[in-house]
Amino acid sequence: MKYRLAITWMLRLTFVVLLTASGVGKLLDGREAGQFLVALTNSHPTMERWADDFIIGLSIFEIVVAAFLLHRKSVRMGLSILSGVLVLFSVVLVSALIRDVPMNSCGCFGSFGGEMSIEIALLKNLILLIATMACYLLLASAHH
Repeated sequence: MKYRLAITWMLRLTFVVLLTASGVGKLLDGREAGQFLVALTNSHPTMERWADDFIIGLSIFEIVVAAFLLHRKSVRMGLSILSGVLVLFSVVLVSALIRDVPMNSCGCFGSFGGEMSIEIALLKNLILLIATMACYLLLASAHH
């Protein structure tokens, strides 16, 4: 029972650090993420105008999800939201790969990310999704 609690805390803290780094990194420098978004939408004029605002909103959302994961009563909700976001981001990345979007990086971590290829970002999302599901299952089994 105690090892489950320790593992879930380690996973939750890992998610919190990654979400916070991603959110804060894009708040500090979201240009690459904005460029990826514009490229993904084939330079649609509306997206070109709103890309920066969208990235700011996404960054704040990531930080809020991280806060959910820290609070005991909202962990399951945070994990559910994180799972959905990871699936959504992965669909976007697969779309970029299929359509051969001309970008070297998705800008996932903004100023903290350096160059992360779309393929590596997709692999990272898959690993995080598996870890999120494992955390959810460990939490569920700890209460039974």
